[in-house]
Amino acid sequence: MKDIKYHNLEEKPELYKETIDLIEKSFNYSKDNSYEIDFAPLVHQTNRSNCHVMVHEDKIIGHIGARRVEFGTKASSFPLVMLGGICIDEEFRGKGLFTPFIDKVLNLYKDAALFSLWSDKSEFYEKFSFHQAGGQVIVESKGTPTGPTEGPYKFSELSMEDISQMMMIYDDFSEDKWTIQRDMSDWEVLKSIESASIHFIPSRLEPHGYTIAEKGQDLSGITHEVCFYEGLFDRFQDHLSTKKAWLAEGTTEGDTSLYTAFFKVGDYQKFAQMVYTLSGDTLAISSITDSIIQFGFNGDSYEASHEEFFRYLFGPSPLEDFKTFAKPIVISGLDSI
Repeated sequence: MKDIKYHNLEEKPELYKETIDLIEKSFNYSKDNSYEIDFAPLVHQTNRSNCHVMVHEDKIIGHIGARRVEFGTKASSFPLVMLGGICIDEEFRGKGLFTPFIDKVLNLYKDAALFSLWSDKSEFYEKFSFHQAGGQVIVESKGTPTGPTEGPYKFSELSMEDISQMMMIYDDFSEDKWTIQRDMSDWEVLKSIESASIHFIPSRLEPHGYTIAEKGQDLSGITHEVCFYEGLFDRFQDHLSTKKAWLAEGTTEGDTSLYTAFFKVGDYQKFAQMVYTLSGDTLAISSITDSIIQFGFNGDSYEASHEEFFRYLFGPSPLEDFKTFAKPIVISGLDSI
């Protein structure tokens, strides 16, 4: 199709409202919810240069958003680019426009070690080498906290001291996880998710932990972030304010019911360095092609498809031999886009 142009929303701020309208229409957003609020980290003013739009005759016909984060441990983290708000106007679907669009966007972030996205269209995204990996356990509860809690609060009701307390708890909890690293600027953006509901345990004044539930239309009725200081996590189930929690495999008992995300290898060299570092220098990738990853472990050589390798490393049920270094992979609903 002729007359297709590509921009980002920092270049074309006048297209922002039309873009949000297209996203909300594509994802069947109800009038009671707001994509701008639920996915503030993606469309926040500070990230508009990473919101990519496809335009035909001055009309927005597609959007792919990206968010750069650091993934790994506090000591060693690597660039992860999360994709979200992916949509094509229904009038322009089936015309071969999506493939060149996503290829163009992925090429803009070719320095990333890893890509991720969330979708229920597994067969579709596997064509672009995105594979489901990581495990989440669905935890059921009565939905009424039986342990001491204080809340719910919206982010706008919290003080800087409250946010600082949450930061310290998150940092301590994520010490032995593979997760999104957050600094103060990240928390400033996350505070824009006013559809989230926060409880402090046991109290806001002296919290040992916190839970975050809800996220507008996206995670209605779900607790998606549960953080405690080290050694206290096993007490969380008494403090859930919703009937369901989605928690990372390895952080709680139970059968894996959900995948964490779709993942795609980014820059081959950076991905190999990420794997080598996060594995404690024990898992060495020797070669990556479009379909196969060759690696060495404990003096032997192996090969696996990209999908197999992600699941060996991230789960569900990481490879038994990898469990000596594999950590729970935690991507909270606050961070996911």
